[in-house]
Amino acid sequence: MSDTGYDVFISYSNKDAEFVTRLSSGLRDNGCTTFSFLDVLAGDDWVVETKKALIASRFIVVVLSEAYSTSRWAESEWIQGMQREQSESRTVVLPVRLAEESGSGLAPVGRPARKPRDNFTSYSELPGRVARPARAAN
Repeated sequence: MSDTGYDVFISYSNKDAEFVTRLSSGLRDNGCTTFSFLDVLAGDDWVVETKKALIASRFIVVVLSEAYSTSRWAESEWIQGMQREQSESRTVVLPVRLAEESGSGLAPVGRPARKPRDNFTSYSELPGRVARPARAAN
């Protein structure tokens, strides 16, 4: 973690850990510092570490999946991200929809205000697209 925190906090269901491992690796390969539950060390209080990282991260990538939609912790992280967007008057939450039936693991997603070309359409594009705003914030 840098002095100012992480570039990207990854919010996800633990059932999606395999995808998140690849995503985190791709983001790191693109120059981003990342935090996910996988980064909590044995013996650390994961609730405390997760809350600190959630607050200290520039962006929150939310991996939306069927499992995510039923997770109480995921809902809390989503709400905190949306509250940060309001209080900081900027984009904080970057949603990615994980499609279990898709070969790439991703389905197109985007906010209504964004143009279709901003949708993530393949896994290979995702780390670079998420890394761009994180690097620009430096």
